[in-house]
Amino acid sequence: MLISSAIRRQLSSSTTPPQPRWIHHLAPHLSPSNSKGDDSTTADTSKPNNNHVHQTPVQTLNKSPIVQALWKTRDEAKRRVMGNLTIGDPEYSAVSTAAAEILSEATSSGPAQVDPRGKHPKESEVGIAYPFSTDQFLLETYRNPWGEMRFGKILEDLDALAGNIAFNHVQGNAMIVTAGVDRIRVRRRPEIGADQYLSGKTKRAIKITPLIPETDEERVHFELGAVKAQAKKVARKNKIQIGRPLSEESLKIDSRAAKLLEEAGTLLRMPSLADPHTILMDQTAQSNAMVAQPQARNLHDRIFGGFLMRRAFELAFATCYMFGGDKPRFLEVDDISFDKPVDVGDLLVFKSRVLYTMPEGGNLGSYVDKHEGFPLVNVEVECWVTCPGSKRAEVSNHFYFTFALPAKDTCRRVLPANIDQARRMAQRMCDDEIQAGLRP
Repeated sequence: MLISSAIRRQLSSSTTPPQPRWIHHLAPHLSPSNSKGDDSTTADTSKPNNNHVHQTPVQTLNKSPIVQALWKTRDEAKRRVMGNLTIGDPEYSAVSTAAAEILSEATSSGPAQVDPRGKHPKESEVGIAYPFSTDQFLLETYRNPWGEMRFGKILEDLDALAGNIAFNHVQGNAMIVTAGVDRIRVRRRPEIGADQYLSGKTKRAIKITPLIPETDEERVHFELGAVKAQAKKVARKNKIQIGRPLSEESLKIDSRAAKLLEEAGTLLRMPSLADPHTILMDQTAQSNAMVAQPQARNLHDRIFGGFLMRRAFELAFATCYMFGGDKPRFLEVDDISFDKPVDVGDLLVFKSRVLYTMPEGGNLGSYVDKHEGFPLVNVEVECWVTCPGSKRAEVSNHFYFTFALPAKDTCRRVLPANIDQARRMAQRMCDDEIQAGLRP
């Protein structure tokens, strides 16, 4: 399912939020309030499992107020479907959609009905407010060292928001996981000094409740999502794999990779005579390692995809900063893949490198924040689940970020040191060129 979302600035304190289901964040409570002397807070023990009514999922602790609010809202919606079962109960994750409908029938006037005609995007739309002007804690949570918005935190919120949108669309007790991120672009830089709104809705759905676009804008997004999905399917099919004959597209990528490696010849064999404005990809690499802690888990007790996105973004930002010599400006997330789940206790190694650059600048489209004429840097980050005991490691995620260097006139051109790097660089260049052609 493709989710479309946006951050919007509140024009005035009296502005009324539009159509989506707006969520307001509050301080979490782990148990119902039952202060002495206040009869209004006395729990009604005549109802089963009353102690769960106001319970906040423990997984929301240590998360931002925005993620807390989104997850609590989704948990409450699930609880309404599943009766008295809540997060933490052993049967919670095992209940199927069919079982959830039976539970719903027992706790409501009738079973949940899925409309075979499908749903309109507005039916799944969700929004949440960032009252920075009145919430000092929230402001400090999202402020970076330069007094700007922490986009890594926004990536966490977008992942949580997408889960709520998907849940609203599919109905029942479907397990919602992030399969991938197509593209996130900064159209206009949000100001942390002003209140902001984050909202989104279903863009395209596959093998679930059909989606019925209504407005011209929704139809454009629907068709664009279909085209992008088809383009990615073709790209996966054309990907160079050992033992398979090369397709026409793969041959073009291989030819482009050979030219890139040829350009790197002088830098590899006679570095003192090479162009001083070039650098090998290996020399741009950075990395860090961490153990996945339980505080970073999601509602299904696996590591929250938004957390991985934030950690990858922060490493990519630092990598570009080290490479460019000045604070970079984030422009877009080009592609994120979730190849395997990450569990609590996994040893994670994040590896980053500058994959390629556009020293004279490039055109990412009018939809992207002002970037014309600035050097552009594409950073790749891989997350490896590493098992020292068994001497094994697997890639769980790939991330691709694009940054601009607004204070620089140019930057070094990155070149590959071997054919594998050359192919990776050529593949990414081609993928970005295809995506550029699909930009609205």
